[in-house]
Parts: sequence; structure tokens; C-alpha cells
Amino acid sequence: MTDAVLEGETSVYSVQLEGPAAQVIANTDFTVITLTLVDEVTHSVINSRTEQDILDIGGGSIGGNNVVISPTALLTWTAQALDNIIVDPTDTVTIEWHRAIFRFEFDIGAGAEVGLHEVRIPVKRAFQSFLQTLT
Repeated sequence: MTDAVLEGETSVYSVQLEGPAAQVIANTDFTVITLTLVDEVTHSVINSRTEQDILDIGGGSIGGNNVVISPTALLTWTAQALDNIIVDPTDTVTIEWHRAIFRFEFDIGAGAEVGLHEVRIPVKRAFQSFLQTLT
């Protein structure tokens, strides 16, 4: 993720989940997908997202907890306002870095395999953005 997300706003992140040799994975091949969201400095868990189940294959749809997984394993996460909070309000940095960790298990015929995808998310302080509009 390259663009900063404004503190307290929603955002959308998408990634194509693949096997270790860039194998295509169907969304029905997943047995587990979890999301963990932490602050990079304090390592505090954000919005209770610690190994949160995001597979949720009930009801005919695949994905849960603000995540949708397409038939070709394109994962799209709509991060909520509480996912994009400033964890340390006493810190004066303009950007606070968060890390989302997607862990997934799948079986495409060669036995169970595990994959991991991590993304750094820059969260910009709302107050800093307001100050920039004044200058």
C-alpha cells in the first residue's frame, strides 16, 4: 500500500493470493485465512484483529469480517475506521505504520500448504492533514 490512509477513514486493499510457485488457488481450496493487524512500533493489536477468521464460507459466500475472496483468490479487504486509528496519540509523527498479516492454508492437490502475505499501511494523523490545509 503506497498511499497514506487518513486516520479514522475506511480504505480498500486488494491482493492476489497465490501458492509458493505462483500457482492459482481457487477460493474453495482455502481451509484457513486469518488477518492480524498491528502497530509496527508498539506491536499493539488494532481493532481486535488478531488471527481473525476471514474465510467464513457460510451462506454461499466466501469471506468475512470485511473481506471478500473472489473465485480466483483475489482478496479484497475493506478496512474500517477502527482499523485505521492512531494507536499512540502521544507520538508526534505524521505517519503511523501499521502491518496487516494475511495467513492462509490451502490444498490444491499436493497436500496442505501455508502462505503468508504482509502489507505495511501508512496511517496519516487527521490533525496533521488539517494543519496542511491551513498552509
